[in-house]
Amino acid sequence: MAFFTSLASGQVLTGTVGNDNFQLSAGSGITILGDAGNDVVRGETAVRAEWTMAGGSDTVNLSGDLDSSRVQMGAGNDSIFVSGAISGQSVISMGDGSDTIRAASADNSTITFGNGADLFGVNAIESSTVQMGNGNDTLEIESAHNSTIGMGAGADVVNVRFDLSSVSLALGSGTDSLSVSAIGSSTVQGGGGADTMTI
Repeated sequence: MAFFTSLASGQVLTGTVGNDNFQLSAGSGITILGDAGNDVVRGETAVRAEWTMAGGSDTVNLSGDLDSSRVQMGAGNDSIFVSGAISGQSVISMGDGSDTIRAASADNSTITFGNGADLFGVNAIESSTVQMGNGNDTLEIESAHNSTIGMGAGADVVNVRFDLSSVSLALGSGTDSLSVSAIGSSTVQGGGGADTMTI
């Protein structure tokens, strides 16, 4: 295993074919070029980051925000945990595999999952686009506003604790389930399959 640490803004950290550990200690605009292996990225807030992780089951764990960043996780069962917000027009592409993202919120960002049984759990989705991809996916949120959400093909589960407001939600083909407390000025498209909606 190799260890890499960012010490100043604008650094480029290039991984190895093994399992690498990237520590974000200082600076913004950090570029990470991962390679094969199960890599781990840890830090506080990441701003204007450019991360490309190759194949492998990779993990990102941030105690702050992911802001104005672009992240490509690649194929594999990947995970992103952000204690704060995914914001600032960030773009996240998870790739194929059974992937997980958990964050406090997704605000003005684009998040795309590939094929696989994926999980996206956040308190709020605001002014964002979320595409879950094909597979038996799960979306767990408290609310969503001014956003577009596509679940893709598969037996998907959408749990909304509070409300959907000005949201376009496409459940896609498959036997899907939607549970929501309130819907305002939103469009829900079921697609092919015996879908269930509970309000």
